[in-house]
Amino acid sequence: MIGTLVLLQTLIISMLGRWTLRALTGLSKANTLNLNHIHNILVVRLDEIGDIVMFSPFLRELRSYLPHAQITLVVKPGVYNLVEKCPYVDQVVVFDPSSTRWKRPFVLPWRSWHMSARMLHKEKYDLAIVPKWGTDSVYATYLAFFSGAMWRSGYSERVEKRKSILNRGFDQLLTHPFFDSAICHEIDHNLNLLRFLGVEINADHTEVWFDKTDLDYARQVLLENRIAQDTTVIALGPSGGHSLLKQWPIENFVELGKNLTKSDNVRLLVFGGSGEEYLGDAIAGAIGDRVISQVGKTTLRQMAALLSLCHLYIGNDTGITHIAAALNIPVIAIFGSTHVQRFAPRGTQVQLLWAAQPCSPMYQPDNPDRCKHCIYEKPRCLHDITVDDAMTLIRPHLQMLATVVLD
Repeated sequence: MIGTLVLLQTLIISMLGRWTLRALTGLSKANTLNLNHIHNILVVRLDEIGDIVMFSPFLRELRSYLPHAQITLVVKPGVYNLVEKCPYVDQVVVFDPSSTRWKRPFVLPWRSWHMSARMLHKEKYDLAIVPKWGTDSVYATYLAFFSGAMWRSGYSERVEKRKSILNRGFDQLLTHPFFDSAICHEIDHNLNLLRFLGVEINADHTEVWFDKTDLDYARQVLLENRIAQDTTVIALGPSGGHSLLKQWPIENFVELGKNLTKSDNVRLLVFGGSGEEYLGDAIAGAIGDRVISQVGKTTLRQMAALLSLCHLYIGNDTGITHIAAALNIPVIAIFGSTHVQRFAPRGTQVQLLWAAQPCSPMYQPDNPDRCKHCIYEKPRCLHDITVDDAMTLIRPHLQMLATVVLD
């Protein structure tokens, strides 16, 4: 079935034809991209929360290098709230890439064309960028192509084996594909594409953005739950996002929470997305009113504002963990089935809990992303991490907080 889809996808690209490419852009791939001539930029990033946080240095460095350019960012509906206050773009627009896997080669190119004809093409973009190193499973490259941008750049379909199969022909939609097969952190993948385009990079730290309204909400939550200023507030992120292979057992979070709340001065905030309320309920039900579940109750920006008021965060490999790391609070990130070298949260106060296995993606050249299935009955990379392992990393923070918070 995958072979059939790839064939149909290739035929669609071929049907566009070389003449269509030139009619839309007026340029051939031989043209030299000159940033001095760039005034209007389209950036397409249709990824999840953690990817967007790791993408924040790209936006900051692009804006710093081209301070007067008009920058439009295209994102998925689910992350719009997170980037709505981004100071480095002039406009944020939403593109919905949701579709069943087998309909994507037909639905998403059509949807891209329709959005471009209705909204993007009239903007006359000089440059469209698709900063996705891995497989473009949501056809973001089509959106860049149909936008009519004179220059279009992104990572080549040939950078890794899976992408060369599933994105066969996508390089034809770009005027300046960038070939770099080296596996590195996603932040560096993003910034390396900017370097390819001629942008000078000054910093690589991540950011999240919220406003006073979000911070007022966060402070009100603490006030309503009678959390005094001298209370140690610890955040937990028990969700595994879209994959159970990224979720440390919930009973471990319960046991960890019980250990943490042995101190009368500790309160726990639990975070997660809509539909995951049962995780917060499980922890609160086992521990009691020392736990405040915010699972499914906040926007992304409200969550970020609340995390900024916490003294420590412990959570799985999800977007929430990347948000916490970007806020520069102490973070203990529990990693399992994801490629650690590419996706671990970065930050000066981040510590990883990772029980490396021979099957981990980092050690498998044909799996540069994350495990889709586990070869064991239970994922050892997560189940081999004990509550004692977590407490070993947590205790120094508690000892320091006992002094800092009370002082």
